[in-house]
Amino acid sequence: CIFSGEAIIDVVWKKCVSHFYYAHFVYRCLEIAVLSWWVLYPPEEEFQARLGWSFLFASVLREVLYEVLEIQGFFRLTIDGEFGSKHRLLRFFTHWISLGNFFDMLSIVLLLALVMFTYDTNGTERTSVIGFHAYKELMAGVVLTRWVQLMVACRAFSAIGQKLLPILQSTISMGGIFCVTIFCFLGFLHAFLALGAPGSSTREILVNTVRFLLVGDGNGI
Repeated sequence: CIFSGEAIIDVVWKKCVSHFYYAHFVYRCLEIAVLSWWVLYPPEEEFQARLGWSFLFASVLREVLYEVLEIQGFFRLTIDGEFGSKHRLLRFFTHWISLGNFFDMLSIVLLLALVMFTYDTNGTERTSVIGFHAYKELMAGVVLTRWVQLMVACRAFSAIGQKLLPILQSTISMGGIFCVTIFCFLGFLHAFLALGAPGSSTREILVNTVRFLLVGDGNGI
């Protein structure tokens, strides 16, 4: 009877987790749809602007709540000794020091900043939404991170995940290559900034450095 009860709980839990993940994937798809709508067809009416803004705001709050509850749950399990009785706090912190968690936090911060910066009261009680085109750089960061997160979310589906996971896992062993590339890029960027004429655009030098080192386009220098 005990084993049958545990089996039922296990099945119900897996079913609950699968439904939650499907809902999470739907949210990811809706975010991409709304962001694509904002970029390709910026809404001109206030109602449309508020509708898209409200969904993105609710979506980022959902992610913040999820991350807070996940951190709280893992912290309690760690303190209770579920992952070992030694170095509990160290285990907790080392769990979160990873590229995946850093990327998730960065994506949340970017979207939260976007919805906050595009919220305006215009000095009155009636709120309005500023067009996202006023923050093109921030929008570009949000769109890029959300597409990457959607790609990662597809790993749970067998049709895509079996082909996607080996590629994602192979990037872990390439950490040294990424590290060398970043340091070389920063070194060249610093050198080009030093060689630049007074009053030169830092943004233009950055773009030209990317073209020269990462794209192989020598015309930018």
